[in-house]
Amino acid sequence: MRKLVLALMALACLIGAAGAQQQQKFTADQGAPGAAPWPVSWSGQSVLADLRIGGAAVAPSNPVPILSPNTASSGTVALGATTNTLVIPVPDGASTMSLNLSGVTGSGATLAVQISADGTNFASVAPLFARQGTGQTPSGITADNPNARFLQVAGLRAVRVAVTTAGTGTATATYTFSSAPIVPGTLSTSSGPGGLALFSRLPSSAAGTNLTQISTTPRRVYKIIACNTTTTAARIKLFDSTAPTVGATAPLFSRPIPPAAAAGGLACVSYDAADLGWTFTTGVAFALVTGAADSDATAVAAGAITDVSVEYQ
Repeated sequence: MRKLVLALMALACLIGAAGAQQQQKFTADQGAPGAAPWPVSWSGQSVLADLRIGGAAVAPSNPVPILSPNTASSGTVALGATTNTLVIPVPDGASTMSLNLSGVTGSGATLAVQISADGTNFASVAPLFARQGTGQTPSGITADNPNARFLQVAGLRAVRVAVTTAGTGTATATYTFSSAPIVPGTLSTSSGPGGLALFSRLPSSAAGTNLTQISTTPRRVYKIIACNTTTTAARIKLFDSTAPTVGATAPLFSRPIPPAAAAGGLACVSYDAADLGWTFTTGVAFALVTGAADSDATAVAAGAITDVSVEYQ
């Protein structure tokens, strides 16, 4: 009996020891306000010691970024040397980043937008521009950007604004992160209740180029619709101008209007800029022609193009 009791006691000790080994815990202690980052441990062993953000250890000066949707932040970069950069950590859960730059115009500097998947190695990237105007090419930014650049940042660790050609002064980057991805082919504007409040409509074309000045102030176009009643292809040209001349003024872009299958039929087309919109910094005008060249000014026939609609803000 004594041996049996001793054996049971030994077995109980073994079970207790095994249970203790399995009761490992993942804990996070908030600590005091203003103190070092929260101590995070796995069964008493720190896991923050090996955590890196932007290539550096987590510390009060290098905290873990937390996504705060639609909250604008800003940073600066001195333009005097090509070694100067502004590194922006990408918060966990972010899919899209909007980026505005100011202080570049007249500085003589050129900036590049770069991305990194590990927080250490960066590569230049062409952001999805709301508009590529003067001084706003993807490979070299030489002027202030009044309209946001958009980047897909899911899976990235950091975005960097780098000085590639030195100048003078300081540039400011204002940026916002969002968990919503950029989805081409959808139209869901942020114009408030009721959606888009402004549109220009041409029910039926007259004989000519039908040059129409939609606005003489900066606007953003979100959608274009047009229908063709003839078997001849046509085009709609949109100008960033307050007084364009068809055939002489280069359009911001030009889009085809496919022909109908038969005369008297109807072929409609829709061009959608999604949430981003096409940004016009001077004004908005459109014209209807039959040729594809920017210099084409060949008139369309009366009634050839119908139901033209340009939706904008």
